[in-house]
Amino acid sequence: MITMLIVDDDSREHDVIRYLLKKYSFDIETSYSTDGLQAKKLLEENVYDILLTDVQMPYMNGLDLAKFCKNRNPNCEILFFSGYDDFDYIKEALSLKAINYILKPISPDEFRQSMQEILENISKKGNPYREFEKSLSQNFYEEKAPVQKEKLTVNMQDDELLKNIDDAVRIGSYTSLDKNAHMLIGKYKYAKKVSHIYIRYLFSSLLKILIPAIPGLPEEDFQKAIEKIYTLNHFSDLCDYVEQYIDQVLSVLKRNDSTPNYAINHVIQYIEKHYSDDLSLDQLAEQVYLSPKYLSTVFAQTTGTTLNKYIRSVRLKKAAELTRKTNRKIADISMSVGYPNVSYFCKLFTEEYGMTPEKYRTGTQTKAITHD
Repeated sequence: MITMLIVDDDSREHDVIRYLLKKYSFDIETSYSTDGLQAKKLLEENVYDILLTDVQMPYMNGLDLAKFCKNRNPNCEILFFSGYDDFDYIKEALSLKAINYILKPISPDEFRQSMQEILENISKKGNPYREFEKSLSQNFYEEKAPVQKEKLTVNMQDDELLKNIDDAVRIGSYTSLDKNAHMLIGKYKYAKKVSHIYIRYLFSSLLKILIPAIPGLPEEDFQKAIEKIYTLNHFSDLCDYVEQYIDQVLSVLKRNDSTPNYAINHVIQYIEKHYSDDLSLDQLAEQVYLSPKYLSTVFAQTTGTTLNKYIRSVRLKKAAELTRKTNRKIADISMSVGYPNVSYFCKLFTEEYGMTPEKYRTGTQTKAITHD
């Protein structure tokens, strides 16, 4: 069936197009988007025969969207509709070989004529890109050699897996990268109903995270890698290619993983940014993909203090700074550094500085006046 992507930030226009397609009995499968960037993502993940787009839209206008579409699929038919009767828009639309530039409100007759012309064009020339895509879809998951199928059930969403992979690379966690990257690949190993275009898009997103983590690779290597992903014909070839990059990053992390400092530094940075939150050992361990017991032991060995004492030290230093430099109420300061119980806060503050917050404030102000 012929497919069409309709892009307009006014959802009412979608209803108009749907009505006209039905009225004139155009047997076309339609998808909808309300902004240019969302539509761009759909074009990356799917192949459409027709793009019907507004010109002025949020994030990415229809002319740029049409250029992107033509670069990916030169045989896609373009039809613009817009409320702007602007010669420059029309001129650029024609340069993209658009069928028509229909002004809103859409004239039913003009729409019908434009659609008939588009369908005639598709019928005459066929769509070699779609035939190629169909062939790829049929052969993409074919195994080149018999393998024992071991089904992997992954409940995590792709965005979550990619975020975990990004976090693992950022903090240098070998174990987390190895686990999440292979979960992502394994999730689609036998998912034969998933479009090969989406798989390529997903693996491109994975390489976007991995390649910058490999020392010495030039910037253009990423573009070459993406081009390679879109030329490989089989899922197994695609997996082998991506696995090379996973292995390279894992090797880098393994070299750096000889010391636990990467995890400790990340925990310290996290505490300094989130000292006002209700921090727990489990929460901090989750940040660096370590067990709570192991993190607690390594933190003490590396820093010479426990996690609880370090968190308390960071909070009280910040409290002392706020007490010294502001006129905020002590209760407000207590809350802002992570101690909702002001009495408990004052007890800890007194233990740390040998005086209450009020006396600390008075004393520092007196010293400042005497110094002046």
